Amino acid sequence: MNTDSENASICMDILVREVGIINTERFVAYMNRESGDYTATRHELFRGMTSADLREELMRFEREHPEIREFFEAKSRIRERGDGHPSDRSAIP
Repeated sequence: MNTDSENASICMDILVREVGIINTERFVAYMNRESGDYTATRHELFRGMTSADLREELMRFEREHPEIREFFEAKSRIRERGDGHPSDRSAIP
């Protein structure tokens, strides 16, 4: 299992690779200034989007990033079998 520091580093690397350094910095700043109200944050983030818009965006993202779906499907299989902690990435192909 990764340490919190390792997870932070992995996630930052992914963000920089996927959205670039500027958008990563904007995201980090945005998350740091939030009060921690998950619901309010999501209302702001998805303001003006219909459920159809959100579904379309999620489907587009899945098409562009098939590895995300593969990860969650593998995680689900591990959870169903009960043969490892779902966060143990070494158990996920």
